Amino acid sequence: MNETMLTTLYCIIDDFIKALADTAEGRKMLDTWRAKRGPQRQLSISEVLTLNILRFHFHIFDLKAFVRLAGCAYKSYFPGLPNYENFLKAANRSFPFTVALIRYFLLLNRRMSRGGVFFLDSTALSVCANGNIPSHRVTKGYAYRGKTGGVFVEA
Repeated sequence: MNETMLTTLYCIIDDFIKALADTAEGRKMLDTWRAKRGPQRQLSISEVLTLNILRFHFHIFDLKAFVRLAGCAYKSYFPGLPNYENFLKAANRSFPFTVALIRYFLLLNRRMSRGGVFFLDSTALSVCANGNIPSHRVTKGYAYRGKTGGVFVEA
């Protein structure tokens, strides 16, 4: 991910967090983010969300490996990047914000979409085993045999 894309992603997330802070529910969520005792977090909630989205963008599910990679590749963009343990705590605390951000994006997608298609998932879904195909009459003429061994309904 180049610098422009990273900056754009951060700006979108930061604008979302600022808009969320204007609502009563958002202020409650931000109060849970701020630590009551001890040192304050080095990263803002926008930075943590940006790093989490980067982690999922690159399909890195091992958080320790991601923190090590981010420490090398993105240290200049996130100078307050903590160690693995503190980033894990921050990532866990940022979960409600991540859910709110995803729900916001899905809402925007639904409003901007025409024709009723809101979400696309390319995962193959097997409906039944090949042995049961002749006994099903509901999808006759609409279904076909797929490479995962089941019946797939064509859209």
